[in-house]
Amino acid sequence: MIIVDDLKALSKPQRSAFIASLLGWTLDAFDFFILTFIVKDIATEFSTPGHKVEVSAVSLGIALTLMMRPLGALVFGWLADRFGRRPILMLDVLLFAGFELLSGFAWNLPSLLVLRMLFGFAMGGEWGIGASLTLESIPPKSRGVVSGILQEGYAFGFLLASLLNLFVHQIGWRGMFFVGVAPALLVLYIRRNVPESPAFEAVRERRRLARLNRPAPPELPAASRAAAIILHTLLALMALFAAPLVLAMRGDVSEQAMATALLVPVGVAALLLFNAYGGRAKGAEAIASHCGFVLRSVWLALVASVLFGLILFSVSKPLKGLGIDRAVVVQVAAVLLAGWFIGRAVFGLMRAFASQGFRAIDPTGFSGALGSRWPLLLYVVILMTAFNFFSHGTQDLYPTFLKVQHHFAPGLVSTLTIIGNLGAIVGGITFGALSQKIGRRRAIALAAVIALPVLPLWAFSTTPLMLGAGAFLMQISVQGAWGIVPVHLNELSPDAARGTFPGLAYQLGNLIASGNAVIQAGIAESRGDNYGLALALVAGSVAVILALLALFGPEKTGVSLVGGEAPARE
Repeated sequence: MIIVDDLKALSKPQRSAFIASLLGWTLDAFDFFILTFIVKDIATEFSTPGHKVEVSAVSLGIALTLMMRPLGALVFGWLADRFGRRPILMLDVLLFAGFELLSGFAWNLPSLLVLRMLFGFAMGGEWGIGASLTLESIPPKSRGVVSGILQEGYAFGFLLASLLNLFVHQIGWRGMFFVGVAPALLVLYIRRNVPESPAFEAVRERRRLARLNRPAPPELPAASRAAAIILHTLLALMALFAAPLVLAMRGDVSEQAMATALLVPVGVAALLLFNAYGGRAKGAEAIASHCGFVLRSVWLALVASVLFGLILFSVSKPLKGLGIDRAVVVQVAAVLLAGWFIGRAVFGLMRAFASQGFRAIDPTGFSGALGSRWPLLLYVVILMTAFNFFSHGTQDLYPTFLKVQHHFAPGLVSTLTIIGNLGAIVGGITFGALSQKIGRRRAIALAAVIALPVLPLWAFSTTPLMLGAGAFLMQISVQGAWGIVPVHLNELSPDAARGTFPGLAYQLGNLIASGNAVIQAGIAESRGDNYGLALALVAGSVAVILALLALFGPEKTGVSLVGGEAPARE
């Protein structure tokens, strides 16, 4: 078989990297899904005679985990691009396993929610780093197969959590979290068997040579230096007056709270762009650079404002139910951000008037890698939003569809869900291997459109046998497309940002699609609890959108991940 031959072709270090990444993603998903099985048990234990904890309040822990994943992808990805895939992957695994263990010691619901936020932060880093470490290490001809197997680590993790759930009455919900510390043992395997990515070693060498050959920065005119510092300081001060427009539209927060966070994202954009565009230019070039700096700040601020607003909008009701003042949370975050930005501005002012110049954009670093590629990043985030709607749209409310619309017993619901996950594993591996022959775009589009003829069987059947067949075939389609994601994103990624780019795009798409369950539930309830119709509408429409996005996007199948970049295939 082609799949077996490709795996046999891997050397021992390559096989070790693959195994470590697969186990990391499997155990990461295992730890995540544990909470989904025990929300009712947690709500029961934390309830008191005077205060009942609702299941929805505990479920906030799942939402917070998902919302923190983009931040983890950004932070751990940046660290992996700077210090190496291997050490940061070990750190990340230790952190998410540690937060999983601590979740078992939570003494009340707020403490559990904080720990799940921290777990989500650590979880966000694993996928991108693990995929990069593996795909940068293996031969190009094996990437499709390996990508398909890697992505289905998520399905393997779900199956492991399902099996552990059989023992919940013996070990309790806290014991479930204690078992979740097992991934920490993976660090010993990585440390002993997994070498650093050769692509990262090549990028690190290019950076070293670039630093040695970099000329001293010319001094900017005093007026330009002062203008840049003043602009940066003003943007930092504006972070003290921020709150998303979404909260203002709700009308349920004070004017002070609404004025506390409107421009926090501007401060974030200012910091990023100050570092990227603080110039080595003189005169008119410096002025043009600062104009571009302001325009890009506004653009990034708008994007960040929408994302920040969506997060607070999603958690507003649960936070209020827990007695947590959202305004205080926003104000504390704004003050901390503003203090950091102002400190950076003062430091920059000292450097500028010491005639040392600002840090210019580094073409071998993260800012240099993404500075001219923001359209690519935007496209990939949109693509991953469609991918996440495709997966969540066929998974999140599927058990509810079986329970509410078909009145199936829990055992039958679990059986049908497991059948779907078996189809997911088959689809991911099959289409991952196929993408090596027909290309990433065509394989994604083909897998997506297979969902269309399967929709009637999957969403509108009435017998368990037919529904099981539909679940199996639908997940072949969904996870067949998903199996190509790791290799496709890594091949599109700039060399110097490959630890960050794939994971950040994936998690941002996941964040934007996090409202899927609410959308589908609203459609179903408005049609008399017709969940089959809601599932079919979302899955069918997204399948078409995903296929079109993939077909008309870029592709770099087989590009070298070590020695530079090749033009995208048209």
